[in-house]
Amino acid sequence: LRGQFFLYNQIRLMVGTAVSIVTGALPEELLEMALSLTTEMHMPLAPPTGLLLRTAGFSRMDQRAGACAMDPHQAKECMLPDGGFTLMDDKATVAAQAFVKHVEADMDVQWRESGEADAWRAKLAGIQAPSGAVLEELRAMLLVTSRENRDFRSQQADSDQKRREAQLANFGEKSCVGLLPRRFAADLMVRFRLVPGWRVTNIQASLAARMRNWHQDPSSKPEK
Repeated sequence: LRGQFFLYNQIRLMVGTAVSIVTGALPEELLEMALSLTTEMHMPLAPPTGLLLRTAGFSRMDQRAGACAMDPHQAKECMLPDGGFTLMDDKATVAAQAFVKHVEADMDVQWRESGEADAWRAKLAGIQAPSGAVLEELRAMLLVTSRENRDFRSQQADSDQKRREAQLANFGEKSCVGLLPRRFAADLMVRFRLVPGWRVTNIQASLAARMRNWHQDPSSKPEK
């Protein structure tokens, strides 16, 4: 899992919920309910054994602090500028990877010998999912919420279109703000497994520039 920050127990809850659904301890529809409804749901919490922060990066620090990447590979992924620096060279990276393998082997031993694996299986078997009237109420709430979200997205799309047209009409504007869809950067990073950095910024700037060019010269726009 990759993210810019994590909440307390977030990863354990995500893993616990996923395992519960895959093993049949919870119905799959409950996941959509938990993500869509404001109703508080207590999802299964996976054991802490095995939770590991593999690496970190600082590719988008404040400009006054300078640009930084963890290792050469990360520096390439985020297109670290010339003034930036990496915390580990190739030799240190190899040593860190060897250490991670050692930690993973130790976690595997702990997972098997501590009894947590058996305890986790027993906990999954004892989970009681919502049923009957409670489940039907949640389904009804989800239908209402889905309808409201659909209407909101439709209104948001109309608003975004007007804002996009206004931005395209402003020939002096160079920013990509208002041109690209909402959450475009986040969706881009998830879809193509990119890390936050100048690569994502450059992609957005390039797309915005093309959209402006196509607006001024429609004949240059490629056919679908």
